[in-house]
Amino acid sequence: MADRPRPCQLLAGLACGCLLFTVAAGPVAGERPADSATAASAASPVPERVRELDQQVAELQAEERRLRDEIREARGRLTDADRAWQSLLGRIDQIRAEQAELQSKIAAQRKAAEEAMAKRAESLAMAEEARKRLEEAQKMLAAAELAAQEAETTAKAALEPIAEMEARLTSLAPKTEPLTVEASQAERAAVALGNEVEQLESRAVVFPQDRRKLQKEIQTLLSQADQWVSFTDEIAPIFHAHCVACHNVRNSQGRYNLATYDAALAPGESGDVIVPGDADTSLLVQLIEDGSMPLEADPLTPEQIDRVRRWVESGARLDSEADPDTLLIRLMPRLEQPPAPATYRAPLPVTAIAVDPVAGRVATSGYHEVLVWPATPGESPMRITNVAQRVYGLAFHPDGRRLAVAAGTPGRLGELKLFDTHDGSLLADRMVSEDVLFDVAFSPDATRLAACGADGSITIFSVEDPAEPPTLIEDHADWVHSIAWSPDGRMIVSASRDKTAKLFDAESGRLKLTFSGHNQSVTSALFVDGGKRVASSGIDRKIRIWNVADAKQVHEIGGSGEEIAGLGLIDNDRLVSVAADNQLRIHHAGDGKTVGRVELPGDWSTSLASAPGRPALFVGNQHGEVIEVLLEAADDPEAAGSASVLRTWSAVPAVADDAASESPSGE
Repeated sequence: MADRPRPCQLLAGLACGCLLFTVAAGPVAGERPADSATAASAASPVPERVRELDQQVAELQAEERRLRDEIREARGRLTDADRAWQSLLGRIDQIRAEQAELQSKIAAQRKAAEEAMAKRAESLAMAEEARKRLEEAQKMLAAAELAAQEAETTAKAALEPIAEMEARLTSLAPKTEPLTVEASQAERAAVALGNEVEQLESRAVVFPQDRRKLQKEIQTLLSQADQWVSFTDEIAPIFHAHCVACHNVRNSQGRYNLATYDAALAPGESGDVIVPGDADTSLLVQLIEDGSMPLEADPLTPEQIDRVRRWVESGARLDSEADPDTLLIRLMPRLEQPPAPATYRAPLPVTAIAVDPVAGRVATSGYHEVLVWPATPGESPMRITNVAQRVYGLAFHPDGRRLAVAAGTPGRLGELKLFDTHDGSLLADRMVSEDVLFDVAFSPDATRLAACGADGSITIFSVEDPAEPPTLIEDHADWVHSIAWSPDGRMIVSASRDKTAKLFDAESGRLKLTFSGHNQSVTSALFVDGGKRVASSGIDRKIRIWNVADAKQVHEIGGSGEEIAGLGLIDNDRLVSVAADNQLRIHHAGDGKTVGRVELPGDWSTSLASAPGRPALFVGNQHGEVIEVLLEAADDPEAAGSASVLRTWSAVPAVADDAASESPSGE
């Protein structure tokens, strides 16, 4: 039976298949921009064919719900059958283990009895010999007889439980046969139920396809009648810009979530919020028309209100090719980011730094841009634009020609983009989320790209194949500040505001270990000692080094006056940290000792990046400065803790003398 597929495995596969049952609460459709003629046409009667198709959709949805109920009932029976089968197999294994234990004990007792009888025979022989030599061996005879008696007692005692054990062994054998038969029957029943669920699910696949075909025809007819309002192009951008911040998965005010189309059509704590086909009774339309919503924000424009009303009145439909469970930010058209300011009123904090492994260029964060500084001091940077407001993570591809940028607008948008570092062109727009992304990292072989952010997730992409589904890890309960790959590329370590650092299998996304030693927000983590250990830091002002094998802490490094802003690794053994007290500290990762420190110019270090292939570091601070630091060679033990500041520069393209400049303030 060990070679047979387990029903629980069948159930897991079938449960995944059940995702095919997701049904849009409202019809789906494409886009048509609103204009003055559309408002007039909205009042015209809906084509008769649309009403007929709506009826067909309703009938299909009813049949789909009936099948869903049948599948739910079959899945329940499958679960029960699987549990019964597993219970019977457990009882059989327990009886077999008891049989083996009793047989072992019987063999041991028999051996002891045989040894005792052999010893008794030897003692009797000695007694016989002693009798022949009675005069000179009287004492030996008595001792031998006594030994024989003791051996006989031991033999009897060893033989007594054997009969009882053999009886128990005999009684256990018949019990396994009916249980084996019952287990086989349970297995067959579970397989049959699994096949039944699979057939039902295969039938159910047709319903979404048919429904989508009908909805596409509805969309075409409404478009021809100038009554179509596109959810993805016209409504989703309004909801995302004005509503999602207060009505999302994590913050559903009024128990109403507008993060997806399906969620938008679900009721809130006040009942139905959107009534398809009836704008006058839809609470959403009422609230935006009287200005109650958005709460404590500018009201929607008359054009936006009219667009929402017409969308609800026309059936609150979803575009035919859109997924009703997809986040609005991923449904709506990607818009180009605002241009970067020509000049800056004041320097901005340097929140991200990366070093080109080929040309030695340094990339730093800007406002709606990334600045790529030449390796030669004094030259102007290249400005990469079409970037979200704040840049939090940067990573060069090993070829130096590609730069990954993790950025976002706090509370509204997060994005991951790849740019060409020679001309600044956008190569790929890999990810968008509802909140900022904090970090990005290429795998050691540069085939995968990992990103993390404020939604608590980690996403791993294929670098060369955008069509390959990404691996999504959602194990943290709060922001994920940073991520790092192991040297062999098989693991990822993360640092989170949920007070943990976690270790994941990079291929499957499975959690391997959790380290909770900081008890406060963890800001940075990376692998040391060739991947055998991890160094993590946090706002507890300490670096903790722990084993990858068991998550046990082996070293604690203190001494920082403020929270630690970043970690770097030089020569695989020298661990470097920067903190808000503006001290750069050098530690030995092997023994956890601090071997040197450097006072940095400026104030409040905010970011850190090491230069691949040489013992150099680049540190960013709150006042928009970048400091290049050179460490002494590691082969000199006495100088391994020494470092010197090579240069400092302001990481802005230009600072305006006029306070009225169009550039941002130093926010």
